[in-house]
Amino acid sequence: MVGGGGGSALVRGKNDEDTWVSVNVGETSDGRNAIYVANLVYNPDTLAFELMRQPVVNVGGDLTVSMGDVEALLSGNYFKQEMYDYSGSDLIYLGRHLSVTAAEADTAWWIWKYTYGSGLVTRKQGPLVGAWTGRVGLGW
Repeated sequence: MVGGGGGSALVRGKNDEDTWVSVNVGETSDGRNAIYVANLVYNPDTLAFELMRQPVVNVGGDLTVSMGDVEALLSGNYFKQEMYDYSGSDLIYLGRHLSVTAAEADTAWWIWKYTYGSGLVTRKQGPLVGAWTGRVGLGW
């Protein structure tokens, strides 16, 4: 028997992913009735299935996000420089770095290798991290 779940259960059973779910009717915090789907998890302490509750993290302080904050946060994770190594018209190696001033010998390049067959890319490997100048010997 599936227990817990809160509210009055209309239907309880397993979904396609073999997870217990419960369709319930319950009251919201402002007194309205609501129909909701709840995932149920097994509690080995009570030996019953109970309503899964997500952990809550209380964060103090100012959480205001201003224009530019998101861009500033993300900008540290964007590649700012790319290097290309071609054989004829085929791109063989692509290198990306987070710093616009990185030297080719810097060992923090993210490098991809492309393999071609009949003029088409047939394999993409990477990224491996290393020096652009050492890209051929990275262990492909």
